[in-house]
Amino acid sequence: MSPFFVRVSARSAGKVERFSKKDPGGRRGPPDRHGIIAAVPLRLLALLILELLPQVGERELVLCEQPGWRQEEESLVAALHVYTRDLNLALLTVPDAGVASEQEQMRAAQSRCGPSVVMVIWYGRELGAPTLNALACADRSLRKEPLAPPEDLLLASQTLALKLRGLLAVAGLPSDMPAPPKPADTAKPAPFAEPTSPARPGPKATEPVAVARPAASGPVPVPHPAPGAPDGPAVAVGFLAQSSPDGTWLRPGGLLRGTFPFAKQRLAVVGDVAFLRATEGPPGPPHLTLSELSFTAAIPVRMHAGAHVFEVGPLVGAHVYWANAQAPGGQSDQSVTASWSVGLLAAARAKLTQRWGLFLSLSGRSLFPRQVYTVAGQRRPAIGLFDVGLAVGLSYRWAAREVP
Repeated sequence: MSPFFVRVSARSAGKVERFSKKDPGGRRGPPDRHGIIAAVPLRLLALLILELLPQVGERELVLCEQPGWRQEEESLVAALHVYTRDLNLALLTVPDAGVASEQEQMRAAQSRCGPSVVMVIWYGRELGAPTLNALACADRSLRKEPLAPPEDLLLASQTLALKLRGLLAVAGLPSDMPAPPKPADTAKPAPFAEPTSPARPGPKATEPVAVARPAASGPVPVPHPAPGAPDGPAVAVGFLAQSSPDGTWLRPGGLLRGTFPFAKQRLAVVGDVAFLRATEGPPGPPHLTLSELSFTAAIPVRMHAGAHVFEVGPLVGAHVYWANAQAPGGQSDQSVTASWSVGLLAAARAKLTQRWGLFLSLSGRSLFPRQVYTVAGQRRPAIGLFDVGLAVGLSYRWAAREVP
């Protein structure tokens, strides 16, 4: 070991004093330049290491991908990369097969909250309108933001990204998170100054948190303006029964139905083709066998409740009747008549799988003119004063766009 050492003296106002162990009297000698040069880089290196240490942990924003929302999700992710790049935030996307109810989706989102997760977001529908759900993991509060304007997906996604940035800045990030050091904090200290522990600057409400990871390389995908519909046309087959409210003229048969949504899923065109057949009277003559072929159309208002769809609206129809009357003496007669109808249709569809569903339909209608028949001088009950129809069956839905 060298018999000399270097000390910074506070009393000598930053002057370097050189002492020798062989000279206890402390007599001055020529300065040791090698000791001075070695001490300064070590202090600067220590300051740089302290400044480069990570100050906060990375926070996460989780996006639950829902079936049928691919374009909306891609557009939102692109907007979030632009508007939240100055936050200490990592955006994670997790696939979600979809759940049957809003309560189950809420529980699934709450289960994804963890120590580093700030917020969980997913797309859904609120009264038939596209909506982004945002669950704050800190207090488990749920916020719903509409996708507006729906005709401009790019602008709507940018609006949602700005709203999420505000929510994250207010409630998503902890209050004790420090801000990044300013350039003046890392300035080079004066030579031969006594090193001190660098103070961590406190957080400021107007200063964003430093970025934890660099933005992904490559061009940002530009989404299509048209959002597309998550629910496409559907076809259904089922069993249909019609009669008057007191059960007279109970006519069973089959039903074929087509549903075509429009107006952003708020309305639909429903078309039915049904064939019904019934016999009124005793097994032998006189009796009347009535066959009906009907064509009805309705434009109901649609309401979405999770995976279920409810429809209510007016209907109009055209009906053709074939009547075959048998008299006691073996005589028979046939006639063909037609009528118009107006009424109301109410229907519900419950999701069984991604494509298949169960539908239930209830309708009421009145015929103009009513159908009145007489067989062997005996008047049969009229058809069409007010008829009630009940249908149940299976439906198959075509998705508006495929989800890989």
